[in-house]
Amino acid sequence: MDEKQLIRRLKRREERAFTALVVQHQGQIYNLCFRMLGNAAEAEDIAQDTFVKAFKAIDRFRGDSQIGTWLYRIAINLCKNRLKYLGRRGRG
Repeated sequence: MDEKQLIRRLKRREERAFTALVVQHQGQIYNLCFRMLGNAAEAEDIAQDTFVKAFKAIDRFRGDSQIGTWLYRIAINLCKNRLKYLGRRGRG
C-alpha cells in the first residue's frame, strides 16, 4: 500500500494500517531511540510510545513530510524528554 493510502486508513483508525506502519518503521525508530538513549529497554519503551502517540495524533498529520519523517520527529522529542527525566533522576 502506498503512503497516501496508508495515511487515509490510519485516519479511519484501521488496525491493519497501524500494524503496517509499525512493521514498516519499527527498526528505524528503535535504532534511533537506542542511539539516543543507549539502553535497549528504554529504546523499546520509547519506540512503542512513538507509535502510540502517532496513532492518537494521526488526524494532525498534515502530510507536509513523509510519515517516516514525522515518526522520527516524534521519537526524537520523546527521547529528549526521557533524557531530561533520567537526568533529573541522576541516571542520564
